[in-house]
Amino acid sequence: MGCSTTIAWNKVGLNLDSPPRSQIHNLRNETSGFDVEIELQRQVEDIMKGFFDSHGEEFGFYTVNFTSRIVDYNILLPMLSSFTLFTLNILGMPWTSITYRLQAFLNIYDSQGNLVQSFENSGSFILAQGFYYNHNAARKAGRIYSELLEDLLRQAERDAGIINTALEATGPVTVENISSARSRIRGNR
Repeated sequence: MGCSTTIAWNKVGLNLDSPPRSQIHNLRNETSGFDVEIELQRQVEDIMKGFFDSHGEEFGFYTVNFTSRIVDYNILLPMLSSFTLFTLNILGMPWTSITYRLQAFLNIYDSQGNLVQSFENSGSFILAQGFYYNHNAARKAGRIYSELLEDLLRQAERDAGIINTALEATGPVTVENISSARSRIRGNR
């Protein structure tokens, strides 16, 4: 029994049913530095390695970011619970419900750190909490984030030609341009 209003990022698991493969040039992950838990970041990297064309030089960078926020906290249920002295809760009524809004972002940058394309998607879910159950927000968030990320990858694949043209215009990532590109990407957050 407990009341959790935040998502435990270290417990979020991504599982894409059929992640698409892309013709987008090889890109380097630049997600580090964002507020993403290390295990979740590793999962994203594994998925993205299978998405981009990993042959050849890296032509730019990508970031994947997830956010969550509470958009509704049901205050009627706690009031009803206290009014009935928690009798309805003992019979199985939840004492509260929380609605979360989740967002996923995929940004693609060229080798100079200029934003080439940005993709965004959002979803939501309701978490009910009661005496006999406390649904796991991380599990639900993982399922929703997996769906959102899979949709972002499909959106990016549809624009693969446009993205590759922009990436090719600035050329591959080099030792000379990596530092300034990273600074520019971090400045765009």
